[in-house]
Amino acid sequence: MDSITDAVTEALASHRGVDRTDLSTPLYEVIDPDALEALYRTDFDASAESHPAVSFKYEGDRVVVAGPNNIVIQPQPADPAP
Repeated sequence: MDSITDAVTEALASHRGVDRTDLSTPLYEVIDPDALEALYRTDFDASAESHPAVSFKYEGDRVVVAGPNNIVIQPQPADPAP
């Protein structure tokens, strides 16, 4: 994987069981890919135990990026009816 954006896209596609090109919402419509890349640029100390954590919603799921190899996708429960 060349970038954190690619890693997140692959994780989302895998979670949904589709090819990355078949995701219905492009990642750039949900989060700024340049900002995400800046947080995890390649000159960042890869041996560091802590990375900045980013959390955002993607099509009803919560995506947590805590490092290049630490991407978690959590389904969010539906909002209760009023």
